[in-house]
Amino acid sequence: MLARLVLIGAAVAQLAASGDESTLLRIREHMLERAIAGKNKPLLLALTGKGFNADFQANFDDYFLYRESLKREEWIHRLLHLHLDSYEIVVLKIQIPKPDQAAVVVDEYWGIHSPRGTRIQKRFHTSDAWHKSDGVWKLDLRLSVESEPGTK
Repeated sequence: MLARLVLIGAAVAQLAASGDESTLLRIREHMLERAIAGKNKPLLLALTGKGFNADFQANFDDYFLYRESLKREEWIHRLLHLHLDSYEIVVLKIQIPKPDQAAVVVDEYWGIHSPRGTRIQKRFHTSDAWHKSDGVWKLDLRLSVESEPGTK
């Protein structure tokens, strides 16, 4: 009986801890959203790990598929120089397979314009890999694939 209570208590504690971590990760994703939308380089640096890598795939017309892999500094540099009108993250799923590792699936909605003023709406389905070090979640990897255009 006592062993059973200990197991139940441990399971409840694990669920509570996981819920807290999920909340922290959701907050980190929304901090990332604000950092990208506001082109906040110090916050982008604080949220990403030194080994951060971003891979993305986008369609620019029916015939052209664009793929690229960027390291942390180049990714931030590109974000800072992007003609961004709007940016939003919608968190879809959070998984925490280990206490120091997490995967967060989001949809990203980008509103950008070309230097000539043409407005473009892009939607990406993105998987973020987070790693917890010294009690802080850092973004290590971001895999983004353009979704079909659509609304939320």
